Amino acid sequence: MRGITVQVIVLCLPAVAQQLETRPQVLQLSLKKAVEIAVSPEGSTRLQLAQESLKQTEERKNEALAALLPDIGAQVTERNQTVNLAALGFHIQFPPALGLNFPQFVGPFNVFDVRVSANQNIFDFSAIRRFQASRASVGAAKSDLNNTRDQVTEQVARAYLTALRAQSSLRARRFNWPTIGRTCWLHRRSRLARICSC
Repeated sequence: MRGITVQVIVLCLPAVAQQLETRPQVLQLSLKKAVEIAVSPEGSTRLQLAQESLKQTEERKNEALAALLPDIGAQVTERNQTVNLAALGFHIQFPPALGLNFPQFVGPFNVFDVRVSANQNIFDFSAIRRFQASRASVGAAKSDLNNTRDQVTEQVARAYLTALRAQSSLRARRFNWPTIGRTCWLHRRSRLARICSC
């Protein structure tokens, strides 16, 4: 019988070893690492939404600032053309004795045109107020982002500490299990002794 048990153990040993190799490693997670994961860009959805809200308010601030800045425009054109003077209404005829002819077509010639324009509002009180309000909105969005980051950190810390508490409670129960079993056995024995003594 003992030989069969040894053979079964020897036969099962490679399968057990293979299971131990394929079992995923237990990751050790510290509180600091858990918080870093939660506040990372891929971590909390609430934090991502707060960051996107901050980006939107910064873009609105830039739009409000654009109303206060000068508008500068430039235009460059180049063309090669021939002009029909008769089509423009120029019908000049010189006396035949002079021997001069007024041309009907002029060209081809090149035209290069460069234009720059600038427009600046001297004082636009409503644009100034819109910019101030958008700047205040950016400050509020930054505060909201910091508040959200703090809330996510608090939630992760609370969940981490709850898990540690549950783990230590489970360890304590496992450690106390023999004591509990002994106490139950003594309780049953004393109860049986009371019943029998009656």
